[in-house]
Amino acid sequence: MEPGAPAAGGRAFSRLQAPLRWGWAHGHGPAADLLALLLLLALDLLFYRALLFSGRIAADPTLMRLVYPYRQYLAEALREGRLPLWNPYLFTGVPFQADPQAAVFYPPNLILRWRDAPEAVALSVAGHGMLAALGMYLLLRLGVSLVRPAALTGAALFAFGGFLGAHAVEPNVPEATAWLPLVLLGGVVACRRAFLAGVLLGACALALQVLAGAPQVAALTLVALTLAFAWCAAPPAAVGTRRWTRLWRWLGGMGRGVAAGTGIVALAVALAAAQILPSWELYRRSVLASGLRLADLSQGALPPALLPRALLPGFNENPERAFIGYTGIIALGLAIAGVRTARGAALFGLATAAAGLLAALAGATPVYRAIHTLVPGGLPFPQPARGLLLVGFGVSLAAAVGVDALWPGAEQRGGAGRWRRRGVLALLLLALLGLLWLLVPRRDAVSLPSAGVRQIWIGLGVVALDAALLLPMLRPRWWIALLVASAAVAEGSVAGARLPFTHLTDPAAFTVRPPLATLLQGEHGPPRLAHVANQLEVEHTPWLADYYGARAGRDRLAPDTGLLDRVNTLDGLRTALLPPQDVARALDAALSPAIPSPGPSSTRGRRAAGGRGEEDPGVRAPVLGELADAKGPLGPRLGVTHVLAAPRPTVQLGPLEFIPGPAIELPPGATYQVVLRGEWAATGVALLTALRGPYEDGQPAAELTVLDAGGGVRRRTLLGGSDTAAADRLPAGGGVVLPDESIAVVAEQPLGRAAVFRTLTLHVVGQATLVLRGLTLYDERSGAAFPIPLEEVLEPVPGLVPALYIDARRPARAALVRVFTVDPDVEGTITRLAQLPPDTIVLDRVPVFPEGNGGNETAVAADRVRITHYAPERVEVLVTAATPGVLVLRDTAYPGWRALLDGKPAPLLRADGLFRAVAVPTGMHSVVFEYRPRSLRLGITVSLTALAGTIGLVLLAFQPPWRRTGRREATVSHTAISAG
Repeated sequence: MEPGAPAAGGRAFSRLQAPLRWGWAHGHGPAADLLALLLLLALDLLFYRALLFSGRIAADPTLMRLVYPYRQYLAEALREGRLPLWNPYLFTGVPFQADPQAAVFYPPNLILRWRDAPEAVALSVAGHGMLAALGMYLLLRLGVSLVRPAALTGAALFAFGGFLGAHAVEPNVPEATAWLPLVLLGGVVACRRAFLAGVLLGACALALQVLAGAPQVAALTLVALTLAFAWCAAPPAAVGTRRWTRLWRWLGGMGRGVAAGTGIVALAVALAAAQILPSWELYRRSVLASGLRLADLSQGALPPALLPRALLPGFNENPERAFIGYTGIIALGLAIAGVRTARGAALFGLATAAAGLLAALAGATPVYRAIHTLVPGGLPFPQPARGLLLVGFGVSLAAAVGVDALWPGAEQRGGAGRWRRRGVLALLLLALLGLLWLLVPRRDAVSLPSAGVRQIWIGLGVVALDAALLLPMLRPRWWIALLVASAAVAEGSVAGARLPFTHLTDPAAFTVRPPLATLLQGEHGPPRLAHVANQLEVEHTPWLADYYGARAGRDRLAPDTGLLDRVNTLDGLRTALLPPQDVARALDAALSPAIPSPGPSSTRGRRAAGGRGEEDPGVRAPVLGELADAKGPLGPRLGVTHVLAAPRPTVQLGPLEFIPGPAIELPPGATYQVVLRGEWAATGVALLTALRGPYEDGQPAAELTVLDAGGGVRRRTLLGGSDTAAADRLPAGGGVVLPDESIAVVAEQPLGRAAVFRTLTLHVVGQATLVLRGLTLYDERSGAAFPIPLEEVLEPVPGLVPALYIDARRPARAALVRVFTVDPDVEGTITRLAQLPPDTIVLDRVPVFPEGNGGNETAVAADRVRITHYAPERVEVLVTAATPGVLVLRDTAYPGWRALLDGKPAPLLRADGLFRAVAVPTGMHSVVFEYRPRSLRLGITVSLTALAGTIGLVLLAFQPPWRRTGRREATVSHTAISAG
């Protein structure tokens, strides 16, 4: 062997590393890029393996209560061949398509309509993760000109970082975020290469981002696009040495960027007009239209104390989902290495990350406060913490530049700048301060994870410091760069193993229909359910990993879950745009009165024999003591038919259970009747009573008459001293001390064979006043007890927890009224709803009756109103009116609804400032309410026109090769003729 000749092993290693170092990293063949995409696909499948391959579904509360109902409702409507424009199952009815988070026109949702919501969400999230990686890879390769390993690293850090992973349970956010790199790529191409092609690419990507249903992500994308134009406009260092020359060239580049940005935004708005115009109409009627205070924005902002946990991986100790935005500690080191190169792309990433951090901190920074003050009405985004999206993107971009700088050949690519001594010292000082901050934390100023996680941070921080400070000073070696990049990607993958989307449950938690929904199905139109108990919020085990915890929301028809089962819930999850402001004011007026504080749900009474016995404590649970809201006048006015609340406080006396209500005093000779509407069979009745006044032991005190469903009559007599006794002292035979310290006697009255009872009548025959405190039916065969509340408004349905109550007033969804007042002040009417007489409605203008004046007349028995067809966008009502009246449909009146009377357009009125109404003449008539929003029709027209124009521009910009060849030959021939 000659001196200096490499050994056989060294030659073999050189032959192996050459394809990786040069062929794959620098080659131009499609096979090399295909390999990179296959690696990204493998990372995507690995990252989302829990969603894709476990056979279970993600059960985060946001998914179970908001995302799944929306996606399932959209999919079922599309399968039926119907475009879902209206949602009658939330509040009193709200727009569906106009709500951006519904994403009705987003193409992937149309493709996945044949899948159930959990499966569709899993496929969409994983697919958009791959799309985000692909877009970032193309941006780094084509827009920034990085080597493939660097582009691959940046794509993996962005697509599988903390922000996108944490927001996988809010699919609209990752779906919109996935288009961010392609929008920026379009802007870069438009500024530097092909203007028209770049504008078309950026506009199409931005339009799809808008259709994905996350407006705040689109706004953040425009911020990044503006910074990208500033980066692209910067002239290279070799151009001129004079400051004014460089400034002039930069202004020229910015002019091209402004033109490109204007074209991208204008074309994107036109393409997405079908979504933008209805959403803008909804926005103008939402609470956001009146502006958000800085204090309101700060509630959704990133607290400065959480900054370390937001930017660094928490592994199994992550903060709240909205505050997760890490890319990794090693990635931060690579980003510092990238910024040290002073390349424009790295500085663009740094500026983007800084802008995102300012947005996330919101009111904590003076810059954000100044911007909020300058914008008329303030910034309309209630979740500033989503600015962490730009932080993750900027760090990923700068980290990719750092990997490129560590790869061999960086000097020729302009990737290695001058490492200045002052800069190195400054970075070392910052790193030292950061380590001291972690090692000696001030718990009152910053939130940090446990000591174990902090130790992991320190270990990874050493690697990050090496990547940022030490490795750039050494000779670039491909295997070192590849090792550090792989470590950064691996760190992100390990950190993502405990994100919210990885916590799963059985699919039956979604697919099994709750019994309550079956019970509430109405014959004509959905019933309207009101929740009035604060403990009905879903109580779950951590992450809803337990099946029963995941079922809790569905079984209780928690707000928005009724959308899955077509049950109208008066309350829903309030978002930025829903419900509209007038609906929100009406609901606040209806549901805001104070309710007594929580009390015991079950208290076992004390049996006593001549004295007070030992108390047998029962189970205590938080409940609302009264249903004051539902019993008020606004329940029927808002069309509430059922109320879901906590069970009333009960007294358990052996096998018997009573609902101790207010004392009902029956003087001598009085009669009290209870109508029983339940369908349960019983063999006896038990009463909880006491006597006030003189009575004799063994003498009749009251007569009890019970009528069963078959017409049979059962009679029993309550005797003084045994079945009832004095209310001021315990009888010798035993009594009960109730929770309010009052005394009563339990009288069990067997009624013979089991039957379904309809009425119970109590007639006082003695000289004493009978005090009735409780009533229950019981079945000796099963030992079951059916307590009956002593009130007439809400009737309980037994056997359900939480308790379901039926409003005995049976408010009709559609009714014909003749007693009304007129007040054009809609807002004032809504605020006065609680003070209005229950039998009077308020119209926004005087109704015009086709046959004379029908106002202010009493109702007649011949009137009949029947809903013959109830669909979300069309309601048909058959009305028979003895005299002219006003038909009121207690569903939201919203722009786009119109009324047809016997097939002809009729003026649509507003009743009580909120509902739809139409004047109806005498006789039998068909009234149809249709939802045909003008904003949607106009938006579809604009979108289709823009789509046709875009297709034409694409054909113009990307001509087939044979047409380009023909044009080139024609140009050459024309030039030759001219020269001749």
